[in-house]
Amino acid sequence: MLAACSGIPLPTDLEQAQSLERGGNDVAALGAWRAIRVACKGPGARPHDDCGLAAVREAQLLERMGRDREAASAWEAVPALSTTPRSVARALVRAAEIHLEKLGDERGALALAWRCVVERAEEEPADNALALVVRVERRRDPVALGKHLDDLAERLRTTDLGDNLLYNAADLASQLHDGPGAVARFDELVRRWPHSALSDDANWRAAEILRRAHDPAGALERLARILRTRKDALFVGSYNSTLLDDAQLLTGEILRDDLHDLDRAAEAFTDLADNFPESTLRDDALLDLALTHLMRHAPPSANDTSRACAALARLAREYPEGNRARAGAELATRTACPR
Repeated sequence: MLAACSGIPLPTDLEQAQSLERGGNDVAALGAWRAIRVACKGPGARPHDDCGLAAVREAQLLERMGRDREAASAWEAVPALSTTPRSVARALVRAAEIHLEKLGDERGALALAWRCVVERAEEEPADNALALVVRVERRRDPVALGKHLDDLAERLRTTDLGDNLLYNAADLASQLHDGPGAVARFDELVRRWPHSALSDDANWRAAEILRRAHDPAGALERLARILRTRKDALFVGSYNSTLLDDAQLLTGEILRDDLHDLDRAAEAFTDLADNFPESTLRDDALLDLALTHLMRHAPPSANDTSRACAALARLAREYPEGNRARAGAELATRTACPR
């Protein structure tokens, strides 16, 4: 009797469910998790968010067993039981994805995804929920979607999702051929969230739209905002935009091709070739620099040709396998550059 009383304690129901699942007994594990979940009367009924965990594991097992409709329902049960905001957001997104991708239920998917966006805007899964609703609603009613995104961007402006909402509203405006509306929204994003991970993309997109609209000065202003982040990074040593070299190259192209300011264009291309050591666009810059020199006079002067050939020689020397090597060699031949 004493030996029996001093034996190893029986596993708890949570440990039993985990053990059954690790052992590959999905049916028994599903029953164990479900029993825990059913016994829970609400969030916080057990410590450590055990109720939420049981609901999540039940949903995951049902998915693994191919029982999609039941899995969707199980995911939908998580918000009523979990005390972890991220788990709630993730459950809403996963339920929406199953409704859309497995059950063909767009209406149900949208209801769940929008709920995640509105109620869980501070949680990372809300980004995925927003991507889902934009993908579906863009096809169904893009105009109504745009109005809804504008409204939510204002209502949720203090949340982590606010910049994402405004970016999607701007992108949709661009797709609907509302260039001024898109630029206004991209600019507003940069104004409200200057340190957002989307601010550089917003400036870039606005610059592209403005250039197509024959507003090179406006495009250059947005590119300059991106390029200023390089100066800030050099000062604080913390951040460099992935669009820096693209912005520098496009700046040179706009100065040359749109504004016909060849001196400043040459400076922009030279700066890219000399001062962006990690850029993959340095060979593009050298080719553009050579072309810029050749555009100074018609026909090019001896000095124009000499400067163009120097840029092409550097291109051939420093980037013999680069994607602009062949174009550079052809231009050097046409220009009769010395070998």
